[in-house]
Amino acid sequence: MRTIYVIGTVSCMMPQKEMELKLLLQVVDPDQIFVQIDPEDMRLGNTQYSAKEMLFVYNWGMQKQKKVLCFDKRMDVSSAFLDDKKRNEIKTEMAHLFAGTNWKEFNKFNSEIYKKFDRLKCLLADENKERERHYAMIANIEKDLISKGKVLILVNIGHLPYFETNIKEALFPLRR
Repeated sequence: MRTIYVIGTVSCMMPQKEMELKLLLQVVDPDQIFVQIDPEDMRLGNTQYSAKEMLFVYNWGMQKQKKVLCFDKRMDVSSAFLDDKKRNEIKTEMAHLFAGTNWKEFNKFNSEIYKKFDRLKCLLADENKERERHYAMIANIEKDLISKGKVLILVNIGHLPYFETNIKEALFPLRR
């Protein structure tokens, strides 16, 4: 039997929430971990594009001798319809959302904070480019997914709705 857990992260959560994330990892105790890092970036040691929490979980998994894999497809999904000024305004508004909120709140799809974030994210991204990226991410996961055991997928919160729709068997433990 296989159990898949999907957890959304926020890039600005580390190092303040390191112990919280470590405790969550210990509770889930996965056999396999997927982190949202481009596999080619990791292979080349080009991790400056990777979020700190993804690198933390990658290193934690390696130390615990878990099967740790990277699945992201790094690509520019920015909307061509936004000028730099508007793009920066939206990013500033997002930063304000993150500043006063616990990262776990963003895992709750029906929370007001997530709805605000999702609205802003949709303004920034080109829907077709994002769809292409999502297909690649899911394909990277599916090719190495174990058939038995506990699997943890760590993904940026912006991708949670896609993962919920496309990995039907997955559990989202922080949704409550």
